[in-house]
Amino acid sequence: MFKAIIAFISIATGLIATSHADTYNCQFVNSLWTNVGNVYRCEVQSVVSSTTNDTGTNDTFVGTHLAGYINNNVADFTIRFKPLPYFPRGMNRTFVNLRSIAIISTGLKEILSE
Repeated sequence: MFKAIIAFISIATGLIATSHADTYNCQFVNSLWTNVGNVYRCEVQSVVSSTTNDTGTNDTFVGTHLAGYINNNVADFTIRFKPLPYFPRGMNRTFVNLRSIAIISTGLKEILSE
């Protein structure tokens, strides 16, 4: 579960489907944040959407990690200016040390609990 979360979310109105299995293509980067220090991040470059009949399917997060880093090192997930109809499912299971999420100008319609 998230220990602390800072979210910047732009939400538009509309409908959301309940069954999807999206793939998030991450560019993994280190960023220096004021008053925080170095933060290892997944900066989403693209989202490939697909539908499924299994409502319990988690989304997939792919990309090439920097040398010496793995999913457990990811502390921030950022997506901006890319279509995002659904809030990513299973992100907290993939990135277990996630501390912040930034979703900016994506067209996100709704956030549902699992």
